[in-house]
Amino acid sequence: MTDLLDVVISPILGLCSLSASQLDPVDSAVYLINLVSSLFNVLATYENTDTKLALLQSKVDEEVETLTNLQYDHMIKTTGIPPLEMVNKDRLAVVATKLDQALCNTELLWLQQCTLLSALKYRNTVWRGACSQFVRVYDSLFKASCNEGVLLKSADQIAQLLK
Repeated sequence: MTDLLDVVISPILGLCSLSASQLDPVDSAVYLINLVSSLFNVLATYENTDTKLALLQSKVDEEVETLTNLQYDHMIKTTGIPPLEMVNKDRLAVVATKLDQALCNTELLWLQQCTLLSALKYRNTVWRGACSQFVRVYDSLFKASCNEGVLLKSADQIAQLLK
């Protein structure tokens, strides 16, 4: 059975990766998560597929991590959060305004392609991971700018609003 799986699964994964290489990184990650997780679900119904299932899960996990980082980057760009060394009162005011707008409509923070993930668990994993990274960065920014009085929401408040 393992030999048969090697002959079938490896070429399928190769073709999926080749197809994905023609897409932008976000589309590529979504495409691979959907395809590889579907393949995983089919194989999971059969015996003696543990090795291939582990390989497929590893590939899905890798793409989920990639998509999480891309989602986080999108959140940072959407809210205009600057690197700490570039923080000043004017930039903080812009961040506060953009952040308030985004928190009123969290769809602004979502990468549109994430809604195309076929499994809700992966959408949730990507969102929670990106939000966790975002809140850590916001917390650093909030602490660094406490004396400015521009950022009025704490990191805990932001975390609650993003849930």
